Amino acid sequence: MHRSFVTPNSSIFLGPHGEPPVSHAGFILLSVVMALFTGPAIVLNATVIIVSLMHKQLRQPLNYALVNTAVADLGTAMTGGGGFLSVVNNAQGYFSLGRTGCVMEGFAVSLYGIASLCTVAPIAVERMFAICKPLGKMTFQKKHAIGGIALSWLSSLTWNAPPPPFLGWGRYELEGVGSSCAPDWHSRVSRNVSYILLYFAVCFALPFGIILTSYTKLMWTLHSVGFHTTGLDNAKKTAN
Repeated sequence: MHRSFVTPNSSIFLGPHGEPPVSHAGFILLSVVMALFTGPAIVLNATVIIVSLMHKQLRQPLNYALVNTAVADLGTAMTGGGGFLSVVNNAQGYFSLGRTGCVMEGFAVSLYGIASLCTVAPIAVERMFAICKPLGKMTFQKKHAIGGIALSWLSSLTWNAPPPPFLGWGRYELEGVGSSCAPDWHSRVSRNVSYILLYFAVCFALPFGIILTSYTKLMWTLHSVGFHTTGLDNAKKTAN
């Protein structure tokens, strides 16, 4: 399958015989399915943001991170693959925004998506600190929440904005059936492969490792506490 940009304002995947990869009915079905997920995602994430802004008592440090996740997820739903733009493009049967639009959509979905993932990591760390207390009575404060949020956006912006994808190290291309854009995962060019490998390590593996480690520690602590409590209860029953 290869790419063919048919006009400055539209682009489409064409198969080896010049046919689209999915029939018109297939594109319509994809558009409907995506709309069923995108609509609720937009409504629910927008509701979280609005309710948090309206009620001062909800503006707690941990909720800062939760609201930031809602902001990033709302951005993804509005701009990203599987979001509003993909609903429109699939309904048309091709990517209608041209090469510039492809780059901008790929940038937007990557920026919001990675920012959302990186925000989950501080939430996991906060839960681990609250339950396991590895540093004693240290509490999750406003400055910690703001620092985690700033770091998530800075990390996402660093890997998705200039210089990497826009100056030749990595690039944005059509993906899937050609109705959305993302970093070019399929390229075999060395500079693109090196970008994708580092991108995966820093933007996916590292946050996931932090989340996994934090929740593993949390679950082990809860298991140990439960085991200790059960032992005490059994000892009391034996004594009685």
